[in-house]
Amino acid sequence: MIPLELPFKGKRTYFHGTDLLPALLHLAAPSASSADVAQAPLPQTISVQFHRLATRPVQAKWVDSEELQALRAADALVALLSLRGSERHLVILEQAQTEQARMPITRVDWDEAATVRNAQCATDGNWQLAVPHVSLVSLFEHMIALNKQLLNTQFGPHDWLWARVDLPQWRAPNRAGTLEIAFLRQIRGSVFVSEARFDTVPVANIYFSKKSPEVSKKPLTQS
Repeated sequence: MIPLELPFKGKRTYFHGTDLLPALLHLAAPSASSADVAQAPLPQTISVQFHRLATRPVQAKWVDSEELQALRAADALVALLSLRGSERHLVILEQAQTEQARMPITRVDWDEAATVRNAQCATDGNWQLAVPHVSLVSLFEHMIALNKQLLNTQFGPHDWLWARVDLPQWRAPNRAGTLEIAFLRQIRGSVFVSEARFDTVPVANIYFSKKSPEVSKKPLTQS
């Protein structure tokens, strides 16, 4: 097990996908996750699914397909990173109650609205944001907040759930640039797929659903 020393942000009492995803990428693809050094992109597509909220300290672990199925059956998965073509998976799990005291959770100030304060809606309906400095953490914070802005504009205000992100040939941008979010399609009438672009280059497909009692706990699969 790999303990992840992550803080709660703002008034949250849980870890958000934007907290978990950078930690997963650092473990799965450290050479492609640095925003300081330009690296060759990974040949595989990285796919990350978010299964449920974590309110206790979390830890990561590499598992094979058999152990992954056991964790699914036990409803123990918080997040799952898969590399296309690989039988190994990186999962995030909550620490057991008895382990909680070993890693206290810190808290940091956080204002999600500030991450998209200067965002603009283009004439084609896409949302854009000039990003003066990119870190791996801030990139996804900007990206997800901007996607919520787009969905609220096009489909009305909702409580949205971030269910999945696909990163084709992932490489972290290492410069300032323009982040853009474009809506692509709906799946089964309840899943909303957007594309994130950095300086017009696609970097991620983002899957959101509306938060409601009817939303299935089953993770999204490749469509």
